Amino acid sequence: MVQVKVSAAKPTSLARDLPTFITFDKPVEEHTVRDLKKAITAKHPKFHPSRQKLTLKGEKKALEDGTSLKDAGVEDGAEVTVKDLGPQIGWKTVFLIEYVGPLIIHPLVYHFPTVFYGGHVQHSVLQK
Repeated sequence: MVQVKVSAAKPTSLARDLPTFITFDKPVEEHTVRDLKKAITAKHPKFHPSRQKLTLKGEKKALEDGTSLKDAGVEDGAEVTVKDLGPQIGWKTVFLIEYVGPLIIHPLVYHFPTVFYGGHVQHSVLQK
């Protein structure tokens, strides 16, 4: 049986009752940092694992999800600090927003100048 104390780096509205204790039935070698994040999410359903950054108490380096708790230095009775990273979006969404936006906006400004400039615009030979 393994017990880990989870405390907040800064108070977060998603997990108001931190610090709390997470208990695992199996030995520390059989659990990963991802399992610890899922256990935190089980206690605080709105605190999704993608929003969590876990570090050992007093350290700044984040614990990787695939690392076992033993390899990460988490022993029975250890204290882990969790930080809320805020809402996360995927890279595909970032790509679409970044590149599709200008592809739509620029033709609108070119073809409908009266809407944006308040009058007719004479396009140069290079723009035609």
